[in-house]
Amino acid sequence: MLTHLRQQNVIADEVVKMIDDIEYENDKPIAFIEFLIKNGTKIQILKFCKQLRAQGQPSGHLPDLIEGKNTDGRDTVDEIKEHEEIRLKEVSREHLTAEENSNETCEAVHIYVEEKLGCDVEFSVLNGVIGSLFGCTEKDGRYEGISIATKIDDDDKKEDRLDDEVNVAALSFEEYAEYIGRNFRSIGEDVCEKITNAIKKEAVQMETFVEFTEDDLNECFGHYLGCTHLPFGTRKKLQLLQTHIKSHVKSTTKTAKMEGSLRQFDKPCLQKYEKCEVSYCLGGDQNVPAHEFVQPVSSRLTKHLIVKKTIRFISACLNARKNGTIHFGIKRTGRNKGEIIGCENTAVITSADAIIVNGIARCFGHLNTCLQRNIARCTRPVHIIHVSNKHSVVAEIDIVPFGKHLSDSFYTAMFPPNGPQKEVFFLYEVGPNCDIVEIERGRVEAVQIELKDAIRERHMLDAETLSHYRSASDLVQHLTYELTRGAEYVTEIFYPIICTGKMETTDFLDYHGFQDAFQNSYAVFDFGSSRKLRKKMEDGSPLFTVKSATDFDIDEKDISFSDKDKLWIYCNGNDELGISELDADTWTDQRMIPLENVMRYMKKKIPPLRAKVLFLVFGATDLKDPMVEFAREAFIRIFKHQCIIIGETPDVLEAFNSEISRKIGQEKINSSLFSGLSWFEISKVFRKTFKESSDNICKLPNSSGTYEELTQKEKEKWKYIDILSMEECVHDEKQMKPDEQKIKQKEEETKFYQGKKASWWNFYYGHHGERDLFSKLRFSIEKKLTRTDGKMLVESVEVRHEPGAGGSILGRHLIWHFSQTRCINEPYRCCVVKEITENTVEEIEKFRQYKDSTPRPVIILLDDEPDGNMFFQKGLHQLAYKTASPGELFGIVINVSRVALANDPVEEAENGKIVVKNTVKHRLTDRERAWFEKKYKELEKSDVDVNTLIAFNVMRNSFDKEYIKSTVEQIMKEVSPTELDILKVLSLICTYEIGTLVPESTFDSIVGIPITTKQNKIGDGKPYGMRRKQVPIKIRRLPEILNSESLSLFACRSGYELRNRGLRIISQPLAEVILRYIQETQTLSLEDIVMFILSQTQHHCSKDNYESTRFVEVVCSLFKTREDSGKGRDGVKDKFSRLIFAFFDERNTNDIEEGKASVVRVMSKCITITGDAFVGQQLARFHIIHTKDFTAAEQAICESIDICQNNSYLLDTYGQVFKTNMEYIKEKNCQGGKKISDDHAKEVISLAYNAIDKFTEGQITNQEYEKDKCNLSCYFMEVRTLVGLLEIFELFECYTNEDDLLDILTNPDRDINGSFLSDLNKNGSIDQIIQGGKRQVHVADALRFVEERDYQVKKIYTIYTAEDVLLLSLRERYERFYRSHGLKYQLKFGYGLKPLMRAFKSKERPLVESRYLEAKRNLERLPLEYADTRDLLFFIGYSFMELLTTGSIIDERLYRQLLSYSAKLLDTQTQKDVKRPYLEAFLFYSFFHWPLKSRFKYSNLSSPNTYISLMEKWEQTYLKNNYIANREQMKANKGKTYFALSKDLLGVLDLFEIEMEWREKKEKEEGRSRMHVYKDYFWREPFVADQLKRLTGTLDDSGTVIKHMVQYPKGNHLFKIKAFYPSAQLRNREVTFVLAFTWSGLRAFDVVEKCEELSGSGGDDNVDTPEESEATVHVKPREIDYTLYQRKSSPTNDISNRSRKAHSRREGSSNSEGESKNAKPSTRSEVWSASFPLEHSHNSRDAARCSIQDSIHKLPWNEKTKEEHYITDTQPQLKTSWSDQPSDIPAKAQSSVIRGVVVTSVKISSTNEPDNFLENGNRDNRSSNSKQHMDYATVASKGTTRQVHQLSERQFPASSFPRETVRPKEPSEQFGSFKEKPDAALHDMSQDSEYWEKLQKEGIYIFTRIHTYFRSDVKDQYSWNISNDRTSCQNQKDLQKIV
Repeated sequence: MLTHLRQQNVIADEVVKMIDDIEYENDKPIAFIEFLIKNGTKIQILKFCKQLRAQGQPSGHLPDLIEGKNTDGRDTVDEIKEHEEIRLKEVSREHLTAEENSNETCEAVHIYVEEKLGCDVEFSVLNGVIGSLFGCTEKDGRYEGISIATKIDDDDKKEDRLDDEVNVAALSFEEYAEYIGRNFRSIGEDVCEKITNAIKKEAVQMETFVEFTEDDLNECFGHYLGCTHLPFGTRKKLQLLQTHIKSHVKSTTKTAKMEGSLRQFDKPCLQKYEKCEVSYCLGGDQNVPAHEFVQPVSSRLTKHLIVKKTIRFISACLNARKNGTIHFGIKRTGRNKGEIIGCENTAVITSADAIIVNGIARCFGHLNTCLQRNIARCTRPVHIIHVSNKHSVVAEIDIVPFGKHLSDSFYTAMFPPNGPQKEVFFLYEVGPNCDIVEIERGRVEAVQIELKDAIRERHMLDAETLSHYRSASDLVQHLTYELTRGAEYVTEIFYPIICTGKMETTDFLDYHGFQDAFQNSYAVFDFGSSRKLRKKMEDGSPLFTVKSATDFDIDEKDISFSDKDKLWIYCNGNDELGISELDADTWTDQRMIPLENVMRYMKKKIPPLRAKVLFLVFGATDLKDPMVEFAREAFIRIFKHQCIIIGETPDVLEAFNSEISRKIGQEKINSSLFSGLSWFEISKVFRKTFKESSDNICKLPNSSGTYEELTQKEKEKWKYIDILSMEECVHDEKQMKPDEQKIKQKEEETKFYQGKKASWWNFYYGHHGERDLFSKLRFSIEKKLTRTDGKMLVESVEVRHEPGAGGSILGRHLIWHFSQTRCINEPYRCCVVKEITENTVEEIEKFRQYKDSTPRPVIILLDDEPDGNMFFQKGLHQLAYKTASPGELFGIVINVSRVALANDPVEEAENGKIVVKNTVKHRLTDRERAWFEKKYKELEKSDVDVNTLIAFNVMRNSFDKEYIKSTVEQIMKEVSPTELDILKVLSLICTYEIGTLVPESTFDSIVGIPITTKQNKIGDGKPYGMRRKQVPIKIRRLPEILNSESLSLFACRSGYELRNRGLRIISQPLAEVILRYIQETQTLSLEDIVMFILSQTQHHCSKDNYESTRFVEVVCSLFKTREDSGKGRDGVKDKFSRLIFAFFDERNTNDIEEGKASVVRVMSKCITITGDAFVGQQLARFHIIHTKDFTAAEQAICESIDICQNNSYLLDTYGQVFKTNMEYIKEKNCQGGKKISDDHAKEVISLAYNAIDKFTEGQITNQEYEKDKCNLSCYFMEVRTLVGLLEIFELFECYTNEDDLLDILTNPDRDINGSFLSDLNKNGSIDQIIQGGKRQVHVADALRFVEERDYQVKKIYTIYTAEDVLLLSLRERYERFYRSHGLKYQLKFGYGLKPLMRAFKSKERPLVESRYLEAKRNLERLPLEYADTRDLLFFIGYSFMELLTTGSIIDERLYRQLLSYSAKLLDTQTQKDVKRPYLEAFLFYSFFHWPLKSRFKYSNLSSPNTYISLMEKWEQTYLKNNYIANREQMKANKGKTYFALSKDLLGVLDLFEIEMEWREKKEKEEGRSRMHVYKDYFWREPFVADQLKRLTGTLDDSGTVIKHMVQYPKGNHLFKIKAFYPSAQLRNREVTFVLAFTWSGLRAFDVVEKCEELSGSGGDDNVDTPEESEATVHVKPREIDYTLYQRKSSPTNDISNRSRKAHSRREGSSNSEGESKNAKPSTRSEVWSASFPLEHSHNSRDAARCSIQDSIHKLPWNEKTKEEHYITDTQPQLKTSWSDQPSDIPAKAQSSVIRGVVVTSVKISSTNEPDNFLENGNRDNRSSNSKQHMDYATVASKGTTRQVHQLSERQFPASSFPRETVRPKEPSEQFGSFKEKPDAALHDMSQDSEYWEKLQKEGIYIFTRIHTYFRSDVKDQYSWNISNDRTSCQNQKDLQKIV
C-alpha cells in the first residue's frame, strides 16, 4: 500500500523510509496512521482511506473512523475528484501557455501534466480541463494553440539526423519506416507520410523491402499513392534506397568491439554486465526469445517510457506467442546487435514492477479480468543488472507467453498509454528480422488465421520444453497435458489403447489409477502371458473380451469385432489359454503381422489423430523385444504422433529410444518418452485423467428403516440405470482435505454455470437453485407416495420443458430430494434411466428388490427419452403387475419431456377449465430471479470471472433474448473465421436437433488443415509484407477445438464414454441466437449454412470410424427427426423435422415457394452425399404434401428403395405417393361442384391400383424380411385406398346411383359391360374390385388382419396412430359397399367374435338381433353344405353370447345345431382355397366339442383324434394369420385369452365378466378400487375357483406341455395342452390346471402340483404381461418348492421304477421319507450332479437369497461372497429369504450348476442330530426319527441318476466347501466322452467297452471332485471300492458303484 501511495504522490520517499525503519511489522500501520493524523493533509488522508477500501482490508470500519463519517466512502471519491480537478487546473495554468501558431501532441501534454502532478490523470479529465481553460480540444492527436512552457526530455522523439549519418542496421522497424518516408520529403509531406504509412501498415520489414521487385513496389506503394504504376522518380528513389540499405547493412556486419553475452532467458543473472557489445540470434522458433533494446537519450528512464515500450513489447510477444526480453539500458547498434550502456538507477527503476502493472491496467483495461490476469502471469518481474565500473543498471523484463495461460486469445492494446488511445494490434512477425509491426484493427482477423498455426506450434513447443525439466511436478503437468490435450479426461477426445510389457514387480497392481485407465481403454495389448494383470484390472467383473494374436491370423479384411467389445489381446502367449511365448525372431514371423492387422483395423474405426497409444514399460528391454518391434510399427506407420512410452527410469526406455529415434529422429521421439516418475505417481496422473471408478459404498434405503450397502463394482453391473446412494457424495467428500473440498466445490460450480452437464455434486453443494415448480411437483409426488387406494401400480409425474429451460435439472432435483437423508427422513430408492433397452426394466426390478423382501416404491427419472418412452412405460406396468403387492404402489416415474417453443401443452382440469401443464419455460418468476441475483453477488466476490458463466447469466436474465443477443455479439467479435465455421455446424445442429452431441473429430477437417490464403488486394486481408511467408506446421498434431476462450464460452464437451461423447452449445436458446447472428453478419441464408454442413459431411461419408459414422447420422437426422406435436395426444408427431419447418419461418424467407425450393435442394444434396434412404423418404413426403410434384416424389422414393431394399416402410411411402396423387386429382377436378371426366376417372383408378400394389408389396416385405415388427400402416392404407376410391365413384360423370354401384360390387354375375362402369373397365380393372375379385379379397383380408390383430393378439406396446380411432368407421365404410348381397342390414362392425360381443352389449343390440334372425332363416332355408360363412359366424357367435350372458339351460336341439354348425364352419375355414381362415371357427369348435361327460351322448360330438388334429391345425392357422415364423415372434404375439373351461352347463366361462365381478368384490372388501396385480392370485379366489373346472395331467420333461388323459366311452385318449407359463420346477409331476381358450389354441393356466393346496399361486391373462422364461413358475414365495427335478427321459430309455426300487433294496436302504416322496420314474441329467445337506444357519439365508437372484451358471471364486455357493437355475423374479420361514418348517433350496457339479435340493431342519454316517450294510439301523431328516448325495451320469451314499443329518455350512478344489473346466473336458453320446439308456451301450472305460474314468474323477467338498473327518468313512477292471462294468450294478 505504501508503494502505491508513493507512486500516486500521496506520500514522499522520506515517509516510506521512516515507516520501513520501524522494527516490528505490527507497529508499522499504527505509526503510519499516526503520521497521517498529525502531519497529513486532508487529501492525503482521503486517498489513504480510498486505498484502504480498494484493497479490501479486514478492518472495514477503519476508513470511516479516520474520516469521521459513516458513508462507506461515497463522499470520499467525489472530494478527491474535485481536489484533483482544482490541482489540475492550477498546474495547467502554470505550465501551459496559449500561443496561436503552436501545437503540441496530446501525448506530450498528458505526460507533462502527470509529471508535474506526480500522479496519474485520466486523459478525458485532462481534455475537459484544457478545453475549459484554453478553448481547444484534441484533434488528430494534437492540441493547436497551446505550448508547454518548459520542455522535458522526450526519449521517444529522436532529433533528425542526416541520412548519411544514420546507422540503418540499428534502426527499429518504426525508425526505419520514418527513415524511408523522410527521403521523399522533398517531393512533398503528403508523399512522405504515405510512404511511411505503406511500410507500417503493410508490415514491410527492411529485409523484405530490399528484395522487392518492380511489381512488388508497384503493388505495395501504388495503392497508398493512388496509382497502379509508380511514377518513374518515385520508383527510382525506392530502388536506390534498396541498394543503399543492402550495402549499409553489409558494411556493418563486422565489429571490432569486445562482445559479451546476455542473461539467459527467464533465468536470474548471477553476475554484472560489462560495458560491451552484445548480439542475439534472429528468427528461430517461438522459444528463441526476441530482444528489444531501449536506451534513453538522457540515460534517465521515465515511467512513461517504460510503460509505452513495455506495453508495445508485451502485446507483440503475446500475439505471436514468442518469448521475448526488453532491455532498458542497451543501445541498439544493428539488426541483432546492441551496446550495453546502462541507465541511472533511480526510484523509477526500483518501482518498475508496479509501474508495469499499472500500465497493463491502463492499456489492457478493455479486456476482461481473466485476460488481464493472463497477461500479468506471462510478464516476469523486472531483472535489475548492474553495469561494472559504472553507477548504472540495465532493467530487463521477460515475456513468456505460455500457451496454457493464454488459450487461443489475442490481445489488442489501447495505445499509447498517454493521450487519446485507439485499439492497436502489435505483433512480432516471425521471420529473419523478428520486428514488431502494428496491424490495423480491420486487418487483424486475416492475420489471426496464420496466428492460429502459431498457437498450435506454441502448445507443441511448451510440451516439448516441459520434457526437459526433471522435477516431478513439471513431469506430471507434461504427462497430463500430453494425455488430455487440455480436456478434463482422456476419453473426452481420445480413444486410449494401452500396450503393457512384462511386469518385473506386482507393486504395480496396487494402484487404482491404472484400473481407471484400463477399464476406460479402447483395447489392451498385453505382451505378458500372465492373467494376473487382467484379473486385477477387471476387479472381479469380466470387462474384457480376451483374444490372442493367433485369433487374428486371418486376412485383414476378415477382421471385425463388435463396437461394444473391449479387447484384451495377449500378444505373446497366454498361460490361461496354453499359448506359449515365442522368441523375438519367431514372434516377428508368426504374430507380428496379425497384430499389425488388428491395429490397422482399429485405425480405420478411430477418427484421425484421435487414438492415444500408451506403452507401459515395466522393465528393461532389448532391441529385439516384441514390444519394441510393435512400438516401432505403431510410431512409424500406424499411429503417427499418437503414441506415448512411459517408464519409471530412462534406462528401461533405452531400447525404444534407440530403435525409434533412428526412424523418426531424436527430437520427435523425445516428446513421446516419459520417465522420471514412479508408478505410484503415474497412477495418480491416470486417476486424474481417466474418469474415476469410485470406490465408495452406495447405501440403499430399505423398508425396515436401515440401509443396504452396495459396492461400486456391484453398482456398475447395472448398465442402464444410474443409482443414487442415500448419502451421495458424502463418502467422496470425506476423503478430501479441506482445501481440496473447496477446490472441488468451485470446480463443480464453475462447470455447472458454464453450461456443462449437471453432476450430483451440484445438488450436494446447492448450485442448482430451487425452481418454483419444484414445490408443486414435490407435493404431488409425496401425495402419490402416501396414497393407499391402490388405483395405480405405477404413477407418473410429467415435467415438460422448453429446450434449455432447465427441465432436466428440475427432474434431477426431485430425484435428489427423495433419495437423500439430508432432505427427507425416510428416503426412497431412486434411479435415473441412462438407456432404454429390453433389459432396463429388469434392472429396475433388481434394484427395487435388492436385499429387501418388502420393497417400498421406487422413483425413476426418465429424461428426454421420446423414442423408447412408451416401450419402457408398458414394460414397467407389466413388471408392476407381476411383482407388486396387492394395493401397494410399485413406483413413480418422473417423465421429463421436451416441448416445442411454440406449443404450450394444455390439459383440461376437473372444473372444465383449460390449464397449462407442468412446464418449465424460458422465463423466471420473481422469486427465482431473486435467487439468481443473490448468487450473482456471491460469485462477484469470488475470483471467478462471472461474465464467462454464460449459462448462469442466461438464466439470471430470465432467458432475455436481448441479453443473449448482446452477449453473443460481444463474444463473436473475438471469433476467428475457423471458429465461425465450427459454430455454424454446432449452432445449427443444437438448434434443430436438440440434445445431440456432435463428435469432436468432425471439426478436424475445419481446424486441422493448414489454411492457405489467396493473394488479396492491397488494403484487404493480411498485410502485404506478411503474405510472402507461410510458417509450416512442424508436427501433425490433433487440433484443440475448445482452447479458444470465445469458443469455450459457447460450447462444451459432454460425455466421457468412447462412443457417446461430443460437443454441444450449452443451451438451445443460445445456439439459436448464434445461428441467427451468423446468418445476419455473414449474409448467409439457412440454406447456405446447411449446404456448408453437408460439405463437411462429405469428408466423413467415406470414413469407417465411429465418430464419422455418428456425425453423418446426426446430419441426416436433421431432416428426419419429427418432434412431438404437443397437441394433446402422446405419439402424434409433426409432419416434418424442425429444420424443415424452419425454411418456412418468416425470419428465413419471405417467399414460401422459395422456402420449398430450398428444402428440396438441401435434402437432395443430403441424399447425394450420404445415401440415406430415409432422407429420401422424407423428401418424397415433402413433395406429396407441399410441392404436389408427384413425379419428383416418385423419383425420390424409388431412389430410396434402390438404396435400402426390402423395406416395408419405404414401400408404404411409395403407395402414399399414388394415393395422395389420386386424392389431389379428385380435389382439383371437383372444384365448384364439377364431376370427374372419364379420362381423369381412369387415371384415378390407375393411381389407386398402383397404391394398393405398393401397400401389398410392403405387406409381403414386412412378412418376409421384417419379422421382428409388424407394419400395420401398409394394411390400413390398402383398405383406405380402396374405400377412398369407391367413395370417389359418385363424383364420376358416368355415375348413376348407389344401388347400381352396390349391385355391381356385390353381384359377381352382373355384366359390367352394360353398366355405367363399362368404359372404365379397362383390362378388367373393375372386375378386380367386385365381390370375390382379386383386389377385393386381398383388401378384405387386410381389413380383417388389422381388426383381428387388435382383439386376438397381445401387444407388447402400442403406438398411437390415426387408424386406431378410425377402426370401426373404416369397417363401416367398407361394409357400405360390400355388404352381403340380399342382406337387409348394413353392419357397422365385422363378423369376429370380439366385435360381436361389443355390439351385443351396446346400443347396437337391435341391429345384432335382426342380423341374427336373418342368419337363422338363411341357415334353416338352405342345406348345410350351402351355408354362408358369415351366417354361420353370426348365428354361432350370437347363440354363444346369449347362452353365456343368460346362463340358461342349453336346449338339446340348439346344442346339436351348434355342434353341426361349428363343425361345418371349421370345415369351410380349413379348405386349401381359404387364404385367411376365421380363428373363430376353431374357438367355437373347441368350446362345443370339448369332451365333457355330459356331452358324450351327442353323436355329432367330435372324435378325439379329430379334435386333437384340429387343435394342432388351430395353432398353425394362428401363426399363419399373424405371419409368425419363429419363437421370438411368438413371444411378442401371444394370443389373448377371453374364456376358460367352467363347471356350468355351457362349459365356458367369460373371464372378463368374472374378473369384473372379482374387482367389485375386492372393492367392497377393501373399501377401495385398485389395480389388479399378479399376487392377488385371481385364479385362487374361492368364488372364481368354484366356477372353474380344474383338470389334471402330468407336466412333461420340458415343463411346457401337460399330458391330460380324457376318458371317452370307448377308451382313454391323451390330450397335450401347452402351459401358458412354462413351469420348469414342476417337470414330470402330476399337476392340476385351468383350461383356457386363447386365440392361438388351448392353454393351461395356474399349473400347480396336484397334492399342493390351491392357494397362493396363479395368474390370469386379462392383463398384458411380458413373456416368461422357461423357468418361470408362479407360486407364493412361502410355498415355493425350490427342488430342481432332473429331465425325464423317454420311457424306452429309462430304467424302470421297479428296477430302481430293487436296486435300493440291494443297497440296503430303507424306504425313507425322502425316498418315498421323490420316488418317481428314473430320470436323466444333462450334467453331473450332487446333493449336499446344508446347515440351517445364517449362511442358509445367504444361499437362498443368492439362489433366487442369480440366473446364470457360474462357479464362485471370490471367498468374500458366500452366497454364491448356490446359484439358481430358475426365474429371477422370485425372491424370498429363508429367515422368513418358521424354524420348524423345512426349507428347500434350488440346485446350482457349479462347473460340472450340480448342487441339488436338500431339506434343512432345525433339529440337530448326532453324527451318524452309515455304511452300506448298516443303513437299516437308522432310527425312524433320523429317517425324517434323511437326504442323499446324488451323482448323476449322462444317462441315469443313481443313489450312491446316504448322508446323515450332520450339517455342513456353505462356507465349509473349499472353492479352490473345483477347478473350472473347459467344455471339452467337463463331461469327457459323454457329451458326444446320444441320450439313451446306458444298458444299450454295454457292449461298447471303450465307452465304459471312459465312463469309469469320468466317474472316478467326478466323485473325487465331490469328495473334496466334505470335511477331512468324513472322507475316510467313504467306500472307495471301485473296480478298475472294465469287465466288471458290464452290468448296471457295477456302474452304480463307479458313479
